Amino acid sequence: MFGPQSPLIDVSTWGHTIDASVLASIEHAVEAMEVPLIVVLGHDDCSAMRAALHAWESAELPSGAMRATVEHALLSVVHRGTTAATVESITTAHIAQTGLLLMQRSPVVARLVDAEKLGIVCATYDDAERRFRLHATVGIIGEDTRGLVECV
Repeated sequence: MFGPQSPLIDVSTWGHTIDASVLASIEHAVEAMEVPLIVVLGHDDCSAMRAALHAWESAELPSGAMRATVEHALLSVVHRGTTAATVESITTAHIAQTGLLLMQRSPVVARLVDAEKLGIVCATYDDAERRFRLHATVGIIGEDTRGLVECV
């Protein structure tokens, strides 16, 4: 487990939107603080993923700032080759795609994963069942417990 000196960095976003400030926070954690694990964590009944499901079913994207997040979630479904039948299926696709996107958007993250100094876990949490579901991993996920970046 994590000890009293283990860093835990929580980067919360609506619908796992990876903008410049989120990416900078993650890069700082993994490079400057040498945090060895990123967890991209979704949850059941996410309002952003509900908005994406509604957009998929109605063929109508929302207006305003939430449009970009919904577009990214739906693109995740397309990239992963899955269905957009439920909030859970969209969430699962988007969580896994977000983990891969971190590698694509950040040379720092990609370099550390390639050097086997960083791993990415993509999972969801189900409140009703009180359990985590693993959907994807990127890189080596080892026994190192020095810290954690949680991107929720």
